[in-house]
Order: sequence, then C-alpha cells, then structure tokens
Amino acid sequence: MLALERIQPWMLLRDSRCGTLLRVLRVGPLLAGSIAVDGQDQLGNPAEITLSRSDEAHLQAVDDAPRLKRDPAAVLGCLLGGAVGDALGAPVEFLHRAGIERQFGTRGIVDFVPAYGQLGAITDDTQMMLFTAEGLLRAWVRGVSRGVCHPPSVIHHALLRWLLTQGERAATEVGRDGWLFGERRLWSRRAPGNTCLAALRASRHFGEPAGNASKGCGGVMRVAPCAFFPNPFAKAADSACLTHGHPTGYLAAGLFADILARLWKGRTRWPPPPGPASPRMAGGPAWKRPAAWSGTSSRCTPKT
Repeated sequence: MLALERIQPWMLLRDSRCGTLLRVLRVGPLLAGSIAVDGQDQLGNPAEITLSRSDEAHLQAVDDAPRLKRDPAAVLGCLLGGAVGDALGAPVEFLHRAGIERQFGTRGIVDFVPAYGQLGAITDDTQMMLFTAEGLLRAWVRGVSRGVCHPPSVIHHALLRWLLTQGERAATEVGRDGWLFGERRLWSRRAPGNTCLAALRASRHFGEPAGNASKGCGGVMRVAPCAFFPNPFAKAADSACLTHGHPTGYLAAGLFADILARLWKGRTRWPPPPGPASPRMAGGPAWKRPAAWSGTSSRCTPKT
C-alpha cells in the first residue's frame, strides 16, 4: 500500500492489479482525494493517470524492477554519474599513473578527496556537458515551436555562454540569458582545456566548425546528453567538431553518444563494425543530418 501523499517525482510505481510500471515525472496537488500523475510507462510511452484513495491499496514503490526502456531516471543517472566520475577524478586529472599510485596506493583514487578547495568539485568537463544539454533543449524547443532549427548553432551559442563564465571573451555577440548562465557556482574556472578555449574564442559564427586538427578528448567528454535526442551520433559529432576538427575527435564523440543511446533504449544487439573499405573508415563522416534539424550537410571534414 502506498499513500497518495508519498508519491514523488522519479519514483517507480507498480500497480498490483495489472503489474504495470510507471516512472513518475510530475505529481499534481491532492484535490478531493485524488492526484494527477504524469509519467512514462515501461515501454517508454508518456502516460497521464489520475489516482484516488481507492487505488492506494494496489500501489507500491519498487526499486528492483527490470530497467525500463527510455527511462527518464536513466537520463538523470547518466548525467549525474558523469559528474560524480568527474569529481572523483578531478584531483588526479593531471597526474601520471606513478604519481597516482604514490599518493593513493596501487588501487588508485577510490573516494573523494579535496580538489579546487572543496570536496566533490566538478571540472570543466561537467560544466560543458551541462551547457551542451541546455543547447540541445533549446534547439529541440525551437525546432518544435518554429519548425526549423540548426542544433549545432544553438549548442555552439550555449558553449559560448560557458566561455563567458570562464572570464573569456567571445568574437561574436553572445546572449547572457538562461538559468544555467545565472548559476554563479558554474563560473568557477576548473582547468578548462586549451583547445576548447581557443576554438570557442575564435568562433565568429554560430555553428562554425573548429579550424584546428585536434583529436583530444574535449569533444567526447561533454556529449552524453546527445544520447537522449534523435540522431545521437550526428548530434554529438556535430557538437564535438565545434572545438575539435580532427575526425578522431568528433567521430569518437558520435560513437560515445550512440553507445549510450543504444543502452538507454534497451538494445542488446550491436551492428558489426564497419570494414576497412567503408566510407566512414576511409573518408570521414558518413552521417547526414535529418531535415527536421538541419538543411545542410556537415562541414567537418577529415584533415590530413
């Protein structure tokens, strides 16, 4: 039995009468012995239900159910997990293995230790991941409401807002709106990567790919949110090539988001890897942006 007053967002509900599961996302106020609940069912479909006192005897909160397809809680868990790993690794980010073992033993770092003057401090990786997520959300809203949008440009604008939080100047006009930009705790400078800073400082147009040949990890570390939007490979690759111009840098980002998306959707079978003669392996990007998101092909091309 579960009282209506105890139902909260992110709770997983089971109805014993039919065995169905519901991930709770929003709970309305209790009115006349009933509440309205918005959530997502076990197949990943939106669900809106009204629960009354007569339902309480059949409801239970569960935490041992099979993982739901496209579970919203998994989105939150993915992004929080990335932030936790970032904070765990922050104190050893610039140490070699020998230095880590000298300081923390052969097991390495296994618990939070102070970094940047506090315990559990995130770095620029999580900061940029959050601004990437903001850009994706804004692009989605614009595409739905106006019918046309170029997501890499909107993500680029969001990353330029992050650039301003680092005390840097942008080469183009950047909007300073949004809750994320106003969160002063994100204005801390946490050893941002030189490649990301230089590429963003040099950008004169939203959506302009980086003019470098960098293949570092700075594109991969921020694209996890792309996994939860349509065409994750293209979203992540296009996002990464805003700062990293080498195919190794932006295609790796696309692959990372694609793997996360497949796990989130409950896919257990994987396509075979491309052969050595495939277009992707031999000549760079092999994806096309959907017309609903963009009418242009990617401008990121392999560099030799």
